[in-house]
Amino acid sequence: METLLPPVFGKEHTPGGEPQARFFYFTQALFKTENKGQAMKIPGSYQKFKKNHPDILKAYEAFNRSVREVGALSEREVHLVKLALSAGAQMEGTMGSHIRKALEAGVDEASLEQIALLAMPTIGFSPGMKAWRVVQKKGEK
Repeated sequence: METLLPPVFGKEHTPGGEPQARFFYFTQALFKTENKGQAMKIPGSYQKFKKNHPDILKAYEAFNRSVREVGALSEREVHLVKLALSAGAQMEGTMGSHIRKALEAGVDEASLEQIALLAMPTIGFSPGMKAWRVVQKKGEK
């Protein structure tokens, strides 16, 4: 999935056209009600990349595993940090991926929400609100 931030995710890609409409279109598409309590779907672009470039992805995953294991952070803490970094970079598609992985690892929704709330005074209220809305919408229509 692409990020939502203009100009990468422009008006021509979504119904509504306005930034707010584009944001809600994205969150609705990513976090549909039928996904509640289930693993979220892996984006098709990732699946295609995995099929077309398995060696590159294998090397990337090995690198990712190495940096996760080098330090003292627990798996739960790693997922929370990655979500926070994604929120700070305003990479909403990546946030969705890290929300999915965090939930699969047993991270509770309150912890995910706190990450978004902590983002507000750090990266600004508006970008923090975007992060909060992504977390809030993960299991709704």
